[in-house]
Amino acid sequence: MIQIIKKYKATIVLLALSLLCVYDLSRADSPDDIGLVFPKVIVGLLILTSVLLGFSTFFKSRKQSSDENTSTGFKMPWMILASMVGYILLLNVFGFFILTPFFVFSSAKLFGVKTKASIILAISLTLIIYLLFVKLLFVPFPSGISIFKRLNEMILY
Repeated sequence: MIQIIKKYKATIVLLALSLLCVYDLSRADSPDDIGLVFPKVIVGLLILTSVLLGFSTFFKSRKQSSDENTSTGFKMPWMILASMVGYILLLNVFGFFILTPFFVFSSAKLFGVKTKASIILAISLTLIIYLLFVKLLFVPFPSGISIFKRLNEMILY
């Protein structure tokens, strides 16, 4: 039982968080309110993500031996954390639209995605974020400093 909890720790945490959000959304004053559409979509995506993570963990554990799992299991979270901290620290310097494709590409490569798929993922995710947040919702993003600011502005407009 403890091994199952260790193996599916992230899945259990995400499902618990999503159930907490579902409970919180059900207690809203008016459940038919248009303002609750976006939170409901996010909670639905969170549930979907946690279920997919559970399936992914299940199939990966069937394919890999325990020796391979423990050798890379310790380094991976620290590498991800270091890349996220680096991304956050460099975001105001390079700007969102220059740094994000590199971050997504390197994260995908870190997770073992092939190079061509990583490039497609990096470009498409940045484009989707741009269209959704900048064009549709008019949310400003960090544009960087000096020459990077001009490059970001050239990309945006």
